[in-house]
Amino acid sequence: MIGISGCGFTPVYDQRQTYSNELASVRIQTPKGRDHQQIRVALEDRLAPMGGGAQSDYILEPNVQISLQPISIETDGTTSRYRVIGTSMMRFYRASDRKELLVDRIQRFSSYTIGRADFSTYISNQDATRQLMDELAEEIRLRLIRYFAMRDVPKEE
Repeated sequence: MIGISGCGFTPVYDQRQTYSNELASVRIQTPKGRDHQQIRVALEDRLAPMGGGAQSDYILEPNVQISLQPISIETDGTTSRYRVIGTSMMRFYRASDRKELLVDRIQRFSSYTIGRADFSTYISNQDATRQLMDELAEEIRLRLIRYFAMRDVPKEE
């Protein structure tokens, strides 16, 4: 770490600065719907695991779209495996003046196999979607930490 610290590199997982207070002050706003509820819960678990602060200094809008793509097709033309693609167009801004601080597009994917029974396919789809939301939420958390870390870096003149 010492060799690269002169270039301004600071590790995201540096124990001296976790940005937990900043992350806990983020209010998550999502539209209604199951997918948005899942990303909201995943983000709440990551940004404020002990509960959010009373004051929301920032607002995060992690709008999510989910799509399915067949990735394995049998010789009879039936799909045996799907890829679940999740795309989040996130907007992050200051609550006081609604100044946009970060806009980003994040995409992750998961997959599942079509089972012999409808119920097993349903459960597989739900599990793949939950896993996808967890991955999107973790990437959003890392991008917010990077934003806070870059904000704290002194500007060179």
